Parts: sequence; structure tokens; C-alpha cells
Amino acid sequence: MRRVVITGLGCVTAAGSDVASTWADVMAGRHSFARHGDLEALGYARAVARPRDFSAAQLIGKRAPSLDPTAHYAIAASREAASQARLSDADPERVGCFIGSGGGPQVTADETARRLYLEGRNRVPPMTLPKAMLSGLASQVALEHGIKGPVQLVSSACASSAHAIGLAMQQIRHGYADVVLAGGAEAYFVKGALAAWDALPVLASEICRPFSIGRSGLTLGEGAAMVVLEEADHAARRGVPAIARLAGFGSSSDAGSITAPDVDGMVRAMRQAIADAGLHPDEVDHVNAHGTGTIANDVSEGAALLRVFGSRLDAVSVTASKSVLGHMMGTSGAVELIVAAKSIESQFIPPTANFLGRDPDCPVDCVPNQGRPARLRAVVSNSFAFGGLNAALVACHA
Repeated sequence: MRRVVITGLGCVTAAGSDVASTWADVMAGRHSFARHGDLEALGYARAVARPRDFSAAQLIGKRAPSLDPTAHYAIAASREAASQARLSDADPERVGCFIGSGGGPQVTADETARRLYLEGRNRVPPMTLPKAMLSGLASQVALEHGIKGPVQLVSSACASSAHAIGLAMQQIRHGYADVVLAGGAEAYFVKGALAAWDALPVLASEICRPFSIGRSGLTLGEGAAMVVLEEADHAARRGVPAIARLAGFGSSSDAGSITAPDVDGMVRAMRQAIADAGLHPDEVDHVNAHGTGTIANDVSEGAALLRVFGSRLDAVSVTASKSVLGHMMGTSGAVELIVAAKSIESQFIPPTANFLGRDPDCPVDCVPNQGRPARLRAVVSNSFAFGGLNAALVACHA
């Protein structure tokens, strides 16, 4: 079976519009959660993790007005990843594109509804349908880079980009593509989406504190994250360095509650991913947790980790990147894989930020508030979505 490596990284997060800014804040445990006046005017008074200093006009240029903000984020992140991987040097017919998004073009949908139902207009702009297509997100990224291989949009709520990356890895393993640009994007800070989230009892009253006593829920975030996956020998022939190896992918369905987490489903996804990587759980050193900061998820994920790693769990560090970047929904799996890859590259474990004290119901070493150097061989990255849709990825040294 063909080996898959990661040759490019790109992201747009609350920390900034590149990987360097994002990794710096994640390493430092420095969040950018803040309230915003325009969102408060929409009735949402909680802090969010909104991309900092992002200008679609500057980063995207003339195409920006014809694209939904989800595509703005996706294209900006894809450019950074593609540049690092020298994607333009690859045969476009052997390059694929798999993008994940839970909500898709929420801003376009909101603007269209406002125009028709609030303002009473009878017509919408000519490009409304192409902007509003969920699959259009993958198409726009493929168009940006001239990608002519397999292209697909994956939507599985908060696991969307993790599933997209796992499916992209399989495309390369089985010879359908040599290179795949994969990741996720979300832009959903509009009245309808924010009101829907506000109606659920899962949002933090203050800020996100995964695995900590005093945690009260998740903090919403948006942005994009992209990785370039490549067959290892293909990358070597092109002279493109491998950042890490993507070694395993596991997925499962709870087939239970649409909202409540299920320990069994989490366990199955992690065990599948570790076995797919050809590893034993004893060879995993670190986990980038789903770690939302809700009472139910953190307790369930802690129980799942205990079942996977057993008595060795105390030796497995667990980081929750959402404590810094917020819950970026369908983007979370991709941005957390980037954090995992950077952790392996730098041999550094970033902290779980905003930690007040250990919850006895969450039996994990969550690296509270301060990161640490470590010897990392293999890292598991978890994504567990509403609908009982679970995904786990395993990254190793290249």
C-alpha cells in the first residue's frame, strides 16, 4: 500500500491568516476569544474565535465578490498549503481536492433570505446559486489550483474535514491520485446559525475550558485549514520535504443520539485509526482531542481514551486545541491535524489553555496551560460530530 505524507499546510484562524501565527498561539496557549459588536447586534453576546485581520479583498482579489466567505477562507488557506507543497509542479490530472464543511455557504443563504423575506425583493443576484452550492466550495478550491483529478465536498458536521482528509488519504493509497489538497472551511457567523447554536445548552458562558473544572461549554470559531497529502515517493521525486506521515484513518457511526456523544463510537474510530496505521496503542504518545469543553463530551472522550490506552493513559498527553482556536466546526479536524503535524515536526506538545483544575471525571493529562517538549512518535487526532459521526486520524514521523 502506498505511503502518504503531508507536504503542505495552510490555515486561517482566530490567531491569524497563516500556519505560523496559528502555531505560535497554540504553543503559547494564547486564545483570541472576544465579543464583537456586530454579532451582539444580531443577538449573540458571547465571545467567539473570529479570524484576525482577514481581508478577502487583499487575499482573494477580484474573485472575492463572487464567492461566499467560506470560499474566501478556503482559498486563502489552500494557497498557503499549495505554495509550501509546490502543488503547481504536480500533474493536475493526478491531483485531487477533498474539502469538508458542516454548514457551507451560510452567509449567502442568510443574505438571500434577508433580501427575499425581509426586504421583500423578488430577485437575487445572478451568482447566488453558484455561491450557495455546498459542493461549490470544493469546486472553487479546485478551480483556484487547476485541479483536474477527483474532487469532492464532504459534509459530516464537526467531523467533516477529518473525514475529507481520511478519504483523500485513501485516494492516494489506492492509486486514484498522487496528490490531494484536503481540509475544511466554515463561515457561519450569521443571525440564523448563531441563534440556532444559542438555543442549545452547549455554549460556554465565558470561554472554553476543555477537561477543566468549571467548564461550561464550547466557544464558536470559524476559518479554514488545508493540508496537501502526497504519495511519499512522488514527493521525494519532486524534492518536496515531508512534514509528517499520515498513517491511519478510522471512522464510525454511533447510530444513537443525534446530539449526545457515545463512548463506544469514539473507541471504535480511534482503534480503527491506530490499527490502520499499523500501530499498537502503546506506540501512541499524544492525542489531539476533540475536546470541546462541554460537560458531556469531555467526560465521554476521557472514558473512551481510558478504554483505548488503559493503564498507560497517564503517559499519553492530551491537548485540546479548541481552548485556543474555538470550535471551528467542520474545519476542526483539519486544523487539529495541522497542530498534530507541527507537534511532531517540532517535538513539542502544546497546552490545553484556560485550565482551572483537574476534573476527576476526566482522567487525562491535558497539558494544562503550559506546553512541553516531548519525544513524539505517533499522534491521534479526534473528531466526534453531532449525528454520531466519528473520525480519527493518526500522524507519525515522515
